[in-house]
Amino acid sequence: MGSILEAAAGVTDGLLTAVDADPESDFRTQQDARLNASTEAIVNELVPAATAFVKGKIQIATLAEVATGTAADKAVAPDTLLAIAGRAMQASDHFLYVSRSSKASDSNDGLSPGTAKATTAAAIAALPSGGGVVFHLYGTWNLGSGSVGLTIAPGKPVMLMGLAQRGFTEFTYSGTGVAVKVGDGRMVTDLVLTNGSTTATSATANFTAADTGKVMFAQYVNADVTMTYVDPTTVTLSAPAQANATGVTAWISTRCEGLFWAKYLQITCTHATAATTGILMTDIHGGFIEDVRVLGSSYNVGSYGIRSVNGYVFYYNRLVVQSFETGMFLDGFCNESSITDTNVGAKVVCVLVKNSTNVRVRGGQLSTTGIGAGGVGFMAIVTGFGNPGGDPVGAGAGLQLDNIHFEGNTVDIAIGRAADGSTYPVRSPSIRCYLPSGAVIDRATSPVLHNVTLYGTAVLSLTANCIDPQFVGEPSLRDTATIADSSTRTRPRDRDVLDILAARVPLRPWLVGDAFARADAAGSLGTSDSGLAWTNTSGTWNLTSRAAVPAGAANNIATVDVGTADHWVTVEIGTSPATVAQWPIARLVDASNMYRIGIFPTSVTLQKVVAGAATTLLTLTQTPAAGDTLGLRCSGTSLIVYRNGFIIGRATDSALSGTRAGIKADATTAIFRNFRVKTS
Repeated sequence: MGSILEAAAGVTDGLLTAVDADPESDFRTQQDARLNASTEAIVNELVPAATAFVKGKIQIATLAEVATGTAADKAVAPDTLLAIAGRAMQASDHFLYVSRSSKASDSNDGLSPGTAKATTAAAIAALPSGGGVVFHLYGTWNLGSGSVGLTIAPGKPVMLMGLAQRGFTEFTYSGTGVAVKVGDGRMVTDLVLTNGSTTATSATANFTAADTGKVMFAQYVNADVTMTYVDPTTVTLSAPAQANATGVTAWISTRCEGLFWAKYLQITCTHATAATTGILMTDIHGGFIEDVRVLGSSYNVGSYGIRSVNGYVFYYNRLVVQSFETGMFLDGFCNESSITDTNVGAKVVCVLVKNSTNVRVRGGQLSTTGIGAGGVGFMAIVTGFGNPGGDPVGAGAGLQLDNIHFEGNTVDIAIGRAADGSTYPVRSPSIRCYLPSGAVIDRATSPVLHNVTLYGTAVLSLTANCIDPQFVGEPSLRDTATIADSSTRTRPRDRDVLDILAARVPLRPWLVGDAFARADAAGSLGTSDSGLAWTNTSGTWNLTSRAAVPAGAANNIATVDVGTADHWVTVEIGTSPATVAQWPIARLVDASNMYRIGIFPTSVTLQKVVAGAATTLLTLTQTPAAGDTLGLRCSGTSLIVYRNGFIIGRATDSALSGTRAGIKADATTAIFRNFRVKTS
C-alpha cells in the first residue's frame, strides 16, 4: 500500500508525501510532509498554497500561476510540482488523471489533466502492477446499467479520488445490481454442510479450479476457512463445518489486502425500482472510504448503500449514505471496523452489524427517513457465529456506539434483536448516545451504558435476557426506562465499591458510603465505611451477613446526617418486595417527617410524610426485584426517583428540608446493602 500512499500526493522518489499512513486520520497538510532539500526550497518559494491539492480545491493551478505565486486559492497538481522540479509525470508515479474534457481519451497516457483518460476503468487498467491513485477532475461519470457498474478486481490496489469533498465528482449508476464492486466475491444460497466434515457442496456454485485458495464466508464454518476445488459442485474446506445445515448462504472471494481506498466522490444509484447496492466489498482487509456520498433514488427492499462482507480493519469516515433500505451493512467478521462522523438515512436499518466484533461507531446522525414503519437507527445481531438464539462460536466483545444521535420511527437501537423479532447474543456493547424515540437491548452480556440520554417520551427497554448491565457516569436518562426482571440478570458490584471508597477518602460529590461489610453486631449499624455514624431514628438495627437488617417488626428507621438537604441517596434492596415493604428515605427531619420511596411487588411509590401523615406524590408501574438499587435525588424542589441508574419518575415538592438520609423497613426480613449518598 506504500506506493498508493505516496502516489496520493502525486509525487514519489522522495519529492513529496502528503498522505498519512493512518487511514482513520485526515490527509496531512503539505507542511507535515517530508520534503527533500531541493524540492522544499522550490515549494516554499513558489507554491505558498501547496496544501490546496489535498484539501480538495476545485481549480487546478497552471505552471505559470504557481511560478508567479498567484495560485493561493487553487489546487496544485502533482504534475505541476514535478514540472517545477524538472521532470514530467511518469507511469511509475502511480497517479493517473480521468477527465470529462473533450480531449480526454482512454488512449491517452493519463499523466496530466491535458492527457487524461476518459473512464475510470481504463485508468485502473493502465496503473502499474503496484496500483495507485485514479484522480477524477470535475464532472459526472456514467457507470451504465449493467449488473456491475465498476469493478475493482483483486491484485491491483486502487484509490479513487475526486476533486472536491462535497460530491462534485460523481459516478451515476442506473443498473439493477452493484454500482461499485470491490473484490471478486460471489454469493451462493444452497450450500450444504455436514457437522465435522470438510466437504461442502452446492448445486449452483459452479466451482472451478480458480476457487482453490479462496475464502468461504458462511455460517457454521470458521472465519478464515479456505477452499480446495474438487468438482463443479464440491469443494474441500480447510476446517470442518460446525453443524449440519442446508440452504446456507455463502460468499466466495479472494482475500485482498488494501485493495480499495476512496475520497471525495459521490456515487448515485438512479434506478427507481431496483434493489441496488452502492458499494459492495468482499474480503477487503485494510482501507478507508472518506468524504464520500452514496445516494439511492428509492428505499427499495434489499437495497444497500455500503455492504462489506468479511472486511477486516476498514475505516468509514465522514460519509453520507441516503435512500436505501439498509444504509450500511457490515456483514460477517467485519472486525476492527470504524464508522466515524456519518450521516446515514435509510428505510429500515441505518447501520447493521452482524457477526462482527470490535466495531466502533463515533459521532454522526442515524435516521430512518424512509416510508417504512419499524425503522432501526442501529442494529447489532450476533457477534459471532452460532445457532440463532444460542451462544455464538468464538464470539468476541467490542461493539461501541459513542455520541450518536438517533432519529427513527419505532426503534432506534436494536442490539441482540433482529428486525423479525428473533434474538441473538451480543457481547459487551458500549453505548453512549442520544435517543429521541426508543431502544431495545436484548440478549446483551455486560452492556455498558455511558450517560445515555433520552428525549421527549423516549423509552429504553433493557430486557430480561440482558446480563450484568452497567451504568457508568452520571445517569442522564431523562424520562422513562423499562427494565424487565429476570433471575439471570445480575447487578455488578464494581461501581458500588468505587463509590464507597470515594466516600471514605472522602471525595466530592460522595458524602456517605457503606457496604455494611463489618462484623455482625446487634442493636446498631455503628459507623459507616466513610466515617459518619448511623442513628436508630426509630426501632433498632442489626449488622447481619454483610447487610443492614431491622431488628423489629415495624417502623424501623436508620439514618446518617449528611449535612445538606440537597442529597442523592441510593441503596440496594436484598429482599423481594413481594414479602416486605422497604423504603430508602431522604430529607428526614425526624421519624414523622421525611420523603420515602416505597418498593412494592408491582410499583414504586414516592411519598412525603409530614407530621406522621403520608401523601403519595408519585406512583410508578415497576416490578422491583431483590438486587435492584433504588434511589431518590433531592435538589431544591425537584425530587427524582431512580431504579438501577435509570430515572423512572419525577415530582416537585417543597415541604421538607431535613439533612438526614437512610433506610426504613417494616419487617425483620428486609435486607439493605451498598448504601450511598452524594450531593445533588
